Amino acid sequence: MPQLFEPKPGQENLYIFDKTPTYLFRLHVPRSKGDTSTVHVMAPAFLGRTAYHRDGLPCGEDLLQLPTKIATSRLKDHLRWKCNHLNKSPCNLMSWSSSLLFLLQYALHRHTTDFEPKPQFPNIKIIMIDTRDFPEQTFLRDLDALEWLHEDLDAEFKRLYNNRNGRFYFGEYLTQGYLDITGKCVEMTMQQLVDGGAFHGYLSCIG
Repeated sequence: MPQLFEPKPGQENLYIFDKTPTYLFRLHVPRSKGDTSTVHVMAPAFLGRTAYHRDGLPCGEDLLQLPTKIATSRLKDHLRWKCNHLNKSPCNLMSWSSSLLFLLQYALHRHTTDFEPKPQFPNIKIIMIDTRDFPEQTFLRDLDALEWLHEDLDAEFKRLYNNRNGRFYFGEYLTQGYLDITGKCVEMTMQQLVDGGAFHGYLSCIG
């Protein structure tokens, strides 16, 4: 059973769980945080979920059950890629996108701009799942979480909300803890996509 997002009493209407896109995609490379395979998607905090975060609460706590200030801090760390620097306070969230086009562009970005050794196409993988195979509250839209938290918060968080609520929106969804995807996913490498002609027009334009 996946770790569901469970709103606090009275906050149920803040989240739109019944309109999750049918298909979600996740890109991963060898250095991606957590563990992603065709068996599971596991957040960095899962193995130590009962250990205490720097904020004093268990690392594996449901995001929506956390006090607002703590939830804000953890969400911001995840969305701003700051979890990599937290060492003993691992993140319990993993990201997906409803936009395959965005992830294809992101894959090219990782291939060209990551620190050495840059991930090569055979090692850049995209997983697709059908969200109908999972309980309704498995996936949380980033904008719903940001909408819940952004009103009373710092300027950086408000900028993050405003950017994602505008032209920088790329359909991000979150899962937390451990998600078993055995027999519920399809995975392809960027090399397979290139060999299949998915990038023929684009790659010819950039030389």
